[in-house]
Amino acid sequence: HLRASFPLPKSAFSRMDDDSDREFYQEPRMEQHFGDSARDQLKRVYASVLPIGADVHLDLCSSFDSHLPAEYAPREVVGHGMNKDELESNPRLTRSFVLDLNETPTLPLDDSSVGCIA
Repeated sequence: HLRASFPLPKSAFSRMDDDSDREFYQEPRMEQHFGDSARDQLKRVYASVLPIGADVHLDLCSSFDSHLPAEYAPREVVGHGMNKDELESNPRLTRSFVLDLNETPTLPLDDSSVGCIA
């Protein structure tokens, strides 16, 4: 089970700059943003908490690579991200959409249509 409260203070999520994310992500960035060890650890955490038999999974803030464990196999993985080329390069995604959540904080998905978000 996941914790009811998140262990980081609000200040941990402060923006470092107010520049538009759309401009930053305009060009594809096919690069890992953290190391192999951290990615492997994240996959292990996901493997321990993601539901077996999930129907639809939303890969929030996705890119060219998902951090989902290989054995995790929902019927559909919907990717959200900021660059269309990156999302189209991700082999785990069955469909995707580009959306700047800072500008539009509402997902273009039907209520209750997603069973898991990571």
